[in-house]
Amino acid sequence: MAAHRRVGANLMLRIGMSVMLAALFAAGVVAQMPRNAFLEKPATTRDALVRQVSTYPEVMDRYVRHFQMMPDDVVAFFSKLSLRKLDQDTEMEVFNVPHATGVLRAEKQVVKRGEAVWVDESGRIVMVAHCGNPVVRTDRAEEPDAKPQTSVQAEEKPMGAGAVTVDIVAPTPAPPAEPVAPDVEFVVPGAGGSSMVEEAAGFDFPGIAFLPTVLVGFRGSDNEPIPEPATVFGLSAGVAYLVARSRKLRH
Repeated sequence: MAAHRRVGANLMLRIGMSVMLAALFAAGVVAQMPRNAFLEKPATTRDALVRQVSTYPEVMDRYVRHFQMMPDDVVAFFSKLSLRKLDQDTEMEVFNVPHATGVLRAEKQVVKRGEAVWVDESGRIVMVAHCGNPVVRTDRAEEPDAKPQTSVQAEEKPMGAGAVTVDIVAPTPAPPAEPVAPDVEFVVPGAGGSSMVEEAAGFDFPGIAFLPTVLVGFRGSDNEPIPEPATVFGLSAGVAYLVARSRKLRH
């Protein structure tokens, strides 16, 4: 009986020691995680980091809200990170999240030389490795505009080389031209000319006034044409002109 009691006591002692060691190990693991860490437990490899983010919804929620990404984008982003150690003490703005409230916060910290950090493909530090707390933001609201807005002022288009400027001037009406008197050459008649004028002036045309009446009243034979009124009028006008001219020269 005594032997059985000793065996039972040893067994209980071993079980108790195992439980205590497990508790101490668990406490040590928990103690390794700083307060307000994004991760629930350390992730020393990239696969462990991706696995924890994909497994723990609360961890994924923290990164989704911080980086303003969809869950698939977070996994793709973390799949390209790599570990690196700092070569000097570096002051950074480290983000953290109290688990009780879930509010994202940031504070200035000096990360010591030799500390492991996660970096992206360009070498930019993304997170502190042991806690998973980010040190950058990649959401669109924090990124500078890649295309700066430039004010464009309206400018007058220059005229082409072939363009011709034409000044349109209203035409000024020219003053009416004064009538120009025709050149008249006055000839002094000689001795022979005076006799001709006198003869013309002294020439009398008896019965001229009755010429239209005579011509109109004339009746020819059937074969002879009768002068038209227009012809008679033209002859009368010519005779009247000669009479007036002779009278003028006479005076």
